[in-house]
Amino acid sequence: RPESRNITMMHSRQIHTFRAKSLGSMTSCYYSTRGALGGGFCDEDLRRWFVQESSNSDNGNRRQRHRRNNSDKHDSKGNIGEIFTDMYSQTVSSTCAMWLDRHPHPSSEMARAYFGSPRFTPEHLILTPFFTRENSSLPPKFEIGTKFMAWDTKVVSPYELICTWRISSASIHGCTMVGFDPMSRKVYHGNCMSTEWQSSAQFLLPLHKAYAQFLLGGMVNNLEKSSTSQS
Repeated sequence: RPESRNITMMHSRQIHTFRAKSLGSMTSCYYSTRGALGGGFCDEDLRRWFVQESSNSDNGNRRQRHRRNNSDKHDSKGNIGEIFTDMYSQTVSSTCAMWLDRHPHPSSEMARAYFGSPRFTPEHLILTPFFTRENSSLPPKFEIGTKFMAWDTKVVSPYELICTWRISSASIHGCTMVGFDPMSRKVYHGNCMSTEWQSSAQFLLPLHKAYAQFLLGGMVNNLEKSSTSQS
């Protein structure tokens, strides 16, 4: 019979206790990393991560342009534009929380529930013609480097997953985040968007916020269905 023990670690400003099972000489810890948002699932930490990621990406692009053109004309400030950030959460059922907590890859399952939701289908259909069949098909598992249409997976930990996206022609880029806190049974969905078109972005923000909450609900619905069918 597997021996159960508690492993205590710091996460999201709280001390969370996680299960581990000793199977013979092997010990499998469900959660062993804190992820990118060390301060917890909040919009400020997501914004901070996005600014750092944008800066790192920008520095890499500038070095590439410098090697190609032997000159660097890019704005030394990074010029990432105005940043808009939001974070929403929804509580899942005890059955769903337990199922997700015990899943071997909970963050990947959340991403699949998010992008595979019927509520995301219209956006999927609109974007599909712009990508190859391989990139427009929902991946069986999200890992670092996994690409799905415009999204590039940058962070994968047991509790969170962050993808970045970019529309170069419109000078817009951003990130999409999903996360799970088993202590509160809350599933999170966050977004960051940087654009030079501030007036247009301000006009679209109310629609974006409503759409983000709509997609969060779709992800939760998918997770609840999966937990019921697979429990």
